[in-house]
Amino acid sequence: MIDLNKEVRFLKGVGEYRSKNLQKLGIVTVEDLIFYYPRVYRDFSNIVKISDVKLNQKISVKVKVSQIKNHHTRNRRFFITEALVSDETGTLKVVWFNQSYLTKNINVQDNILLAGKLELDKGKTFLKNPEYEVLRGQNLETKHLGRISPVYHENSRISSKWLRSLIKPLLSEFEIADFLSEEIKKAKNFLDLKDALLNIHFPKNNDYLLKARQRLSFDEVFVPQFSSVVAREKLRQENSPSIKIDLGLAKKMIDNLPFKLTVSQKKAVWQIIKDIEKNRPMNRLLEGDVGSGKTIVATIILFLVSCTGYQGVLMVPTEILAWEHFSKIKSFLKDFKLNIEILTSSSKAKEKKLVLDKLKRGKIDILIGTHSLIAEKIEFNNLGLSVIDEQHRFGVKQRKALKEKNQKITPHFLSMTATPIPRTFALTVYGDLDISILKDMPKGERKVKSFLVPSKKRADAYEFIREKIKKGKQAFVICPAILKNDKFGIKAVEEEYERLSKDIFKEFRVGLLHGKINADEKKMVLDNFRKGLTKILIATTVVEVGIDIPQLTIMMIENADRFGLAQLHQLRGRIGRAGEQSFFMLFTDSKNPQTIERLKMLSKITDGFKLAEYDLSLRGPGATFSIKQSGYVEFKLASFTDYDLIKDAKEMAESIIAKDPSLKRYPLLKEKIRSIEEIVHLE
Repeated sequence: MIDLNKEVRFLKGVGEYRSKNLQKLGIVTVEDLIFYYPRVYRDFSNIVKISDVKLNQKISVKVKVSQIKNHHTRNRRFFITEALVSDETGTLKVVWFNQSYLTKNINVQDNILLAGKLELDKGKTFLKNPEYEVLRGQNLETKHLGRISPVYHENSRISSKWLRSLIKPLLSEFEIADFLSEEIKKAKNFLDLKDALLNIHFPKNNDYLLKARQRLSFDEVFVPQFSSVVAREKLRQENSPSIKIDLGLAKKMIDNLPFKLTVSQKKAVWQIIKDIEKNRPMNRLLEGDVGSGKTIVATIILFLVSCTGYQGVLMVPTEILAWEHFSKIKSFLKDFKLNIEILTSSSKAKEKKLVLDKLKRGKIDILIGTHSLIAEKIEFNNLGLSVIDEQHRFGVKQRKALKEKNQKITPHFLSMTATPIPRTFALTVYGDLDISILKDMPKGERKVKSFLVPSKKRADAYEFIREKIKKGKQAFVICPAILKNDKFGIKAVEEEYERLSKDIFKEFRVGLLHGKINADEKKMVLDNFRKGLTKILIATTVVEVGIDIPQLTIMMIENADRFGLAQLHQLRGRIGRAGEQSFFMLFTDSKNPQTIERLKMLSKITDGFKLAEYDLSLRGPGATFSIKQSGYVEFKLASFTDYDLIKDAKEMAESIIAKDPSLKRYPLLKEKIRSIEEIVHLE
């Protein structure tokens, strides 16, 4: 029996060189190999007799070799390998071109399988360049032909044929514990885990392939769903402060705003108020399209919580966003006597010390900052509410650390995202959170036209921007990189800044903004842009969220194919915020038809939820939502768009936890969850 933890480099026929190429495919251990599923299949299972072979039809035949030899063509430009093969119904000629090595692999009297197409030339029929597999020894079970044959994701050094030869023998040598109980498998009519793995690689037939996919797809969905259900159940057992909100004060604060809340905003505020009045932790996700007003909802709740004597904290992924929120929240709450502070990694030592001291003594009501907020030195006096903005950008450990900042009692937790999340994806990834969605937008239609601009129109685009700037408008130019990289042809902000400021737009003041600029300089650059002193800002996606400049009406995206649609939609949300006609221009050097079609969708779809659904179906969750480092599992077989499967898995998980919270009857499932989910602990 083979150990699943054994490294593949120790397998016969692998070695150090091939193991390095396998590692590029994500394969290090035998277990990785067993769970390296085929991407597609070719069906060679229909084997016919020679007498039934028809012209120009792809067929498979099982035959014996009676003759095989090589010879040159008349002009000696290439080799031809010819063979005569037969079965009990007839004889067939086989021809291969430039494969002279075949005479060493195939011998006279060998039984072989052939798969190819019968062709006619000069009145004679022959099988042209067929695939072959020699049948030797007692066990004539095939790996490549005569069956449904798996095709894997490959690289230049690792082929599907080689992988089939490596994987097939292992399937009879491994054992694996099945974490699904017999009860669940019987209810769902599922294969055992080992049978499912055997049939996902080398299915007996199409029915078994379907059953294998059903079982393994369910596993992929069920495990994260179960983790979410367990995490939610565990959270319900913890104590949080029951924060009683003064509804009269809430009305006064909302009436004091310079605008009216939308129906969705009012509903979200009410849902959150009802949550924090309970003595178990709120765990809610507030999501909405760009400009739907999440910040004001968070501000209202932070204000109401701070008025009860509890502290509130808001953590964001970038310093730029931290300063944006700090400025906005102070403006919204200027008529109320609250102490609002900001803390980032670039805060001066003296300022930081003062903030930490005031925080510990309870002299700060609302603290806003970046990752600095989870540093060990930070102590809250009475933390009641933790808020994370753009929560998909934070890892599991970071979110957990912020939740645990109040050692006395678990604070309520609100996360926000401006990336619209399809319901199936939210159900899978954020299954342990309640969700509030801001469906309607604040009054004032945003007028943004999106274009995929042909390269030949670049000069026209520059002239268009020039004319708009002369009329008092401002523009962003977004590049995917900071420094130039000729190898991949990616535009960089440093290079574009030099070109645009000294050549294309030398008559205007051009600014530069990216993540490696220090905090004081970033603040100065943005202040100059807000004041209208800088007309064009060359930047990376550091501006993706939070930047709110009313006169910004133009955005140009370089190498747009490097971004996902959800991210491009986020960037588009930075312009047209004052209701003026705005322009979102995409540039790409890609000639790929799929890439071009994907980018054109931005001009067709303005709804962020629909764009996210489309992007998810094309690129997968990791690329779409930037969650690769956030502690979530990516599916190999299952689809994030399969709502019924996800819902079924969730209901199964809830049913098990309801009947057996400690999982005494499900020890293998308990162990499975423990092994993959670092934030779930079942005791």
